[in-house]
Amino acid sequence: MGSALSPRVREQIVRFDPDVEQVSVSEFCRRAGISTSSFYRVRDKATERGLAAALVPESRAPKHPATIYTDWTRLLVRVTHAELVAEGKDCGPWSVEWRLFQREADPLPSRSTIAWILRSEGLSAPSPRTRPRASYRRFRRARANELWQLDGMEWHLPEIGLVTIYHVVDDHSRLCPALIAVAGGESTAGARQALQSGIDAFGPPQSVLSDNGAAFNQHRRGRLSATEVWLAGLGIRPISGRVSHPQTQGKVERSHQPLQRWLHARTPATLQDLTQALDGYRNWYNHERQHQGLGHHLTPMAVWQVASKAGPEPRAIPLDLLYSQSLRQPTQPAKNRIEDRTIGGNLRTAWKGTSIGFGPDMAHQLVHLVETDGQLDIFDDNGELHASIPWPSPTKYVSVTQPPHRLVPVIDRRSRAYKLSQMS
Repeated sequence: MGSALSPRVREQIVRFDPDVEQVSVSEFCRRAGISTSSFYRVRDKATERGLAAALVPESRAPKHPATIYTDWTRLLVRVTHAELVAEGKDCGPWSVEWRLFQREADPLPSRSTIAWILRSEGLSAPSPRTRPRASYRRFRRARANELWQLDGMEWHLPEIGLVTIYHVVDDHSRLCPALIAVAGGESTAGARQALQSGIDAFGPPQSVLSDNGAAFNQHRRGRLSATEVWLAGLGIRPISGRVSHPQTQGKVERSHQPLQRWLHARTPATLQDLTQALDGYRNWYNHERQHQGLGHHLTPMAVWQVASKAGPEPRAIPLDLLYSQSLRQPTQPAKNRIEDRTIGGNLRTAWKGTSIGFGPDMAHQLVHLVETDGQLDIFDDNGELHASIPWPSPTKYVSVTQPPHRLVPVIDRRSRAYKLSQMS
């Protein structure tokens, strides 16, 4: 750090006139041993604030000195962290800072200071990120109710055993419109009950995103589930994520973490206890818990209330047009086409851009693909019909893992030789 300019040098700078002294500014600065930036800084200060202010150097003390936190602050952070853990809530630096902010703590430590205190007290495990947070791209719909994400989470109760918790999250606001528990595994009845509960409270969404579970969405298997048919009747478009890619439903998948932490802290024993715990969690999550994906000190309900709302189609969506946006219509009338393929070790083969998955018993087996108007028939090497797929396929992946797996009604079950003779 360089020394401050003396008052004598400052006075020379202010009184310097290049026309009178016949010396350039650069030469004057060289003789005085100062930089041109210091010269103009002193001149500007004299012009703005007067000669007296220009002769006195500015204080070099920091404008915002670092706050010295006492042992009381460390104790406050530890106690707040312990409270959040006992309540089954998030207990990281964001959550501790949010709790202290609500209690009007003064001084309020920053999140980085809270993180340092938690680390020094051994209350948080170091988790260095190999990728900076700023490099991630967030995807969310522009309006509330434009897309709901639906997923089921298994839970076990001591009295009745397996229970499925149906979790619904709004893609835009992260609001939880519905959170219910139904005895047994995933079912279309439970999915419809959860969605109807959310619709009654917050209105119908424009679309619903889920995984490819049998209770939610089956169009990638070539058929429609009862949930899809029910949604289409309400004008709501069902959407499914890519197979074996839960990141598509990442918002609702990630929401399971705080929910599980909440339930573990309460250990409900009966279905009634579980329902009460879920109601308490949904109220806290929507109204009290700040969401890092939304911004600082913002709750899902606060965002949902001010956001513009989307809605479903004005009338029911015809089932044959439900996935029409992804249909690849042929440019000319389809003709019968026959081709032999050998199933690879990955249990897949491709046909016109569509990946067809098979079961383990079909590995390295020869199959015969016969394309006709409206469907693709798959025969094994013995001429037996293995599967029939609607064609063109509405998706880029179709699974026929359980033979005989017929996705559309098949009337003619005669041999392959007979079919070939009919096509010649």
